[in-house]
Amino acid sequence: MKCPYCNKEISDTSIFCPECGQGVNQEQKSSTSENYWNTVANDDKRRNQEYLKTATRQRSEANAQKTKRLAVIISVIALVVVALFVTVSITNANNAELEAVKANLPGKELKCSYSRTETGFWIHYYYYTLKFNSDGTLNYYYLTTVGPAERDEVPTLKGTYTYTITRNILGDYFITFGGESFTMTVSDDNVPRSLSYGK
Repeated sequence: MKCPYCNKEISDTSIFCPECGQGVNQEQKSSTSENYWNTVANDDKRRNQEYLKTATRQRSEANAQKTKRLAVIISVIALVVVALFVTVSITNANNAELEAVKANLPGKELKCSYSRTETGFWIHYYYYTLKFNSDGTLNYYYLTTVGPAERDEVPTLKGTYTYTITRNILGDYFITFGGESFTMTVSDDNVPRSLSYGK
């Protein structure tokens, strides 16, 4: 504490100032001590308020981050569910269309042909006929000629094969068997219409 007369620093327990010899009033000592502790208490109160403000702000920011993360997770889950639903719906629709086409194949005979130039100038013609049986097989007829086929030239039976038919997401149908593949067009009511060689 300070002497109220000479402003020198003296002990808190002093009754007289060792510098100027004046008596130090105990009331003043008590008042100075109270002022000190009041200042300390006010500083503590201010620090506590600042801490509470900071803690509240940090808690709010942490809650906002959690809310954002939760919103992102829920959005991702919703997108996955929608994508799965759409995929299952498209797959089910494709399977239904495919089964309808398969049901219309037995008894059908589809033909196709194409030509290409070989060895520089010879034009080779390729003729295919697929006859679909009710037991899930097809009879495969094939003919190749140099130049267009004559009337008496018809494809010959190359064998009976088990075939697979697939449908892509665009609605194209593919028939494969024994290393051969064909693309099939289908009418709106799922009746096979035409055939072309290859995919």
